[in-house]
Formats: sequence, C-alpha cells, structure tokens
Amino acid sequence: MVSAYFVADTIFTLTDVSTQCGIARTLTGLLVEGNYDLDAIHASAGRITHRFRLSITVPRTFPLEPPAVFELDGAIPRTPDYHVNGGDGSLCLGSPLALMAALQSSADLADFLSACLRPFLYAVAVKLVQGGDFVFGELLHGSAGVVQDLAARLAIPESAVMYALSLLGMRKRVANKCQCPCGSGRRLGTCPTNIAVRSVRTLASRSWFKAQRHALSIAPARVRK
Repeated sequence: MVSAYFVADTIFTLTDVSTQCGIARTLTGLLVEGNYDLDAIHASAGRITHRFRLSITVPRTFPLEPPAVFELDGAIPRTPDYHVNGGDGSLCLGSPLALMAALQSSADLADFLSACLRPFLYAVAVKLVQGGDFVFGELLHGSAGVVQDLAARLAIPESAVMYALSLLGMRKRVANKCQCPCGSGRRLGTCPTNIAVRSVRTLASRSWFKAQRHALSIAPARVRK
C-alpha cells in the first residue's frame, strides 16, 4: 500500500469510539457504527474531505481475522469497480494476504483502520469526484485479484499460482523438494524464490492456503490460468 500523509481523520479507536459512535457486543464480536470524517492530503489528488457512515464488525477472532467494514448510506456504489464485495456488501480493503500482513505488523484495531481503511476511503472519495482507477493502484476484484497479488508477492507468473498454493499447503520440508513455481527448473529449497515463499508462509496456515486453492479451483476459468 502506498503511504500517504493524512491530516485529521476521525478514526474508530477503543478509547474514543463510545463518544463518537454506537458500539455493541454481539455473539460474533464487536459492532461499531458511526461517522468517519475523512480529511486527508496526498500528492496524487491533494486534500480530500468526505464523511462516510460506516459499520465495522470486529470478530472475536481478531486479529487472526480482519474486521468487516460496511458503508451504510449508499455513498459508495455497490459495484466491483469500487471494490465492494457482492456477497455481503462489505468493503474490499485489500487482498486477504495484504490484510493478514497488516494485522501481523500490528494487532491494534486503530492501526489496521489507518493502514487499510483510510487509504481505501481516500481512493474511493477521489474516484467519486474524478472517476478513473483508484489513485494508489488496485488489484482486480475478487478471485482474480487473489491470483494477481500472490503472483506479485512471489514474482511468479499468474499461471503458476495454483501450483504455488499447492506448495504453500505442504509441509516446508516436502515442498522444498518440489520444483520451484518460478519456472527456473530448480528445487524450491535451493531457489532464491524460496525467500518470498517463506515470507508468505508466515501470513497464514497451510490449511488456509489449501482452502484458497480450492476456492480458486471452482472460480471462473479465466482465474485458473
């Protein structure tokens, strides 16, 4: 994610949320609802101010599982080009691995919102006014973006992502004996690509990578290159 200089957002924190917005505990976690007043400056589009009414569900499994964020007033079009998930209407704040990396960097809710939600809302606010792509760049929406992200993280062709997920679902000592997904013909354990593979391994469990591979295997054919 490209860093930005932000002047003064009203952010949700566990210390001031009760005076700024509604908060409730549910069977599945913590529910926070209220206004997010964006006031941000970035060289790509200058100063942007915008009020969003949001609902944030923080699961009991946080920080192992990221919060789900919903925009409540329809200010953000419910379409893939605005990265709103078609299933439940939540905002797609980044690829699953990007969100896991953010939570690994800091398990603090305010830090997560600053790193993932704030740039997303800035990009959305700019797009609402100017159109075009997200100012910080963007992955394809949905499963295609998952493929695109992992290919970039491992510096491998997108056509090798399914195989890479198979390796990530194996025990390291088994995977290291297999051919590297980079296409060099070397074993993974002796290839420089293994440095990136080891880094990605730290973000999720083997079972998670297996589940991702299964999800992609039943996705549209254009994703399964």
